[in-house]
Amino acid sequence: LQEREAALRTESETGKTEIDRLKGETARLNDAVRQARGKADTLDKTVADLNATLAEKNTALESLQEREAALKSESETGKTEIDRLKGETARLNDAVRQARGKADTLDKTVADLNATLAEKNTALESLQEREAALRTESETGKTEIDRLKGETARLNDAVRQARGKADTLDKTVA
Repeated sequence: LQEREAALRTESETGKTEIDRLKGETARLNDAVRQARGKADTLDKTVADLNATLAEKNTALESLQEREAALKSESETGKTEIDRLKGETARLNDAVRQARGKADTLDKTVADLNATLAEKNTALESLQEREAALRTESETGKTEIDRLKGETARLNDAVRQARGKADTLDKTVA
């Protein structure tokens, strides 16, 4: 009985020691859990901040992509306008050559010459209206527009020359 009592006391002391050890272990684990929760909260905040930053970056990227698409479209429009102006200039150059040829070989009546001059005046007015519209085009078209102004001046000179020759023909016919 005494031996069993001694064994139970030893076992009881061992149990108390184990309980104390487990209490310490539990306290340590509770501290670790609190620290882990703190780190998790910090990480949650960091993730939220990163998600907000990512959303801002995505919005900025979308905005840049939209602006890039708009600029590409504007550039294509400018290229198309330049090509159109080149064709128009070639047509105008042809018209000037034809007008000079007609002025050099005038053998028509004064009525025919006046009709031709009226057509040229209409073409010139149309060219001047187009020239005014071209001034409002994009910066990439400004160089081409400046060149067209020179063409217009050359056309005006050609028309003046044609009118001079017409006046001479008027005198000759009279």
